[in-house]
Parts: sequence; structure tokens; C-alpha cells
Amino acid sequence: MALNFYCLARCLGLPLGVFAFSVGLGLAQPHDLLHQQKPWKEADDEELVRSYVQDFGNQTFREPDGHLHFKYLVPAGYYQQLWDWDSMITGVALLSLGSAPYLAGSMMNFFSAVDLTTGMVKGCLTPSGAQKAIYHAKPVLLAGAWIAAKAMDNYDQFRPFLSQMLALDNYWETTRRDAATGLYRWHDQMES
Repeated sequence: MALNFYCLARCLGLPLGVFAFSVGLGLAQPHDLLHQQKPWKEADDEELVRSYVQDFGNQTFREPDGHLHFKYLVPAGYYQQLWDWDSMITGVALLSLGSAPYLAGSMMNFFSAVDLTTGMVKGCLTPSGAQKAIYHAKPVLLAGAWIAAKAMDNYDQFRPFLSQMLALDNYWETTRRDAATGLYRWHDQMES
């Protein structure tokens, strides 16, 4: 029920901290939300999002730094970490804003960190090196490389990483595929 109140409050544009405090004190009831007005018109929602992305989307673009030898993407402007599927999703979402070289570089940074013997690569890289937070990067790296290559019409840029891509694919095929179902599985909840 609390989640429904939260979602409703967000949709109505209410300051959640004030509302939650008011409900906690008994000064307001959840149904009071229904009597509030949105601070914008419904038709403006899409334009509001488009405007925000246009103004701030490129704050996720990073130039090479330290162990990250290629351009890369971060999930939000204040991050410096390169995360596996965050970079892929961000790169796809921002293609119209010129993210393709950053998406390609993100994938190249991960491929550069692949252990060719085991196929292992951490799911979070920083300018100072790999982080232990994510045991292993997801197979979305291969999809991200393909999307970047297609967007840039340049598949050859990934040719130097063919060994790493094959090692990464082999890792998932040999260690993460469940024999009974044929499905891939995560190492732990941090990989989800």
C-alpha cells in the first residue's frame, strides 16, 4: 500500500518527504493526494522528459581516464564508474545524442579487462581498476558492441577484441548455463 501512495504522490508531483511526514503525524491522509493538482499538464510530460534528456544526457559521457582507455558511459553525471548493463542501456537510450562512440568505448573497456584464460571480467570498472562489487559482467557486453558497431557502421573497431569476446562468450556457455533448463544463471543477486 505504501508503494501505491508513493507512486501516486510522484505522479502528482508532490514533495514526498512533506507528505510522508504529514501522514505520519495524522495531519494528512493518503486520499488527500487525490485532491492535489499536478504542477504541469499531461501533454507536457513527454516534452519535459525529452528536454531533460537533451540538456543532461551528455553528462553521462566520459573521456578515457586511468585504466579506462576508451571513452565510456556512466549511469548518471556524478558517477565515474563504468557499469556493464547500465552503460549498454544508457548508450542505446542516448544514441540520438551521439552516444555511439561512448557505447563502443564502454564495451572496449570491458573487453580489455577480460581474462583470456577464464573469460572473466568484473561488471564494474573505474579509472583506478576493476571493482569487486559485481562478480562478473553480463553477456550484454556483446550486444552493446553490436549495437555500437551498427550505429557507427564500423564493425572493424571490435576486431582487436575478438579473442576477448570469444572468451567472454565461452565463460557464459561453460559456467553459467543450467544443464536442466538450458537457461543462463547469475552468480548472485548483485549480477541481476
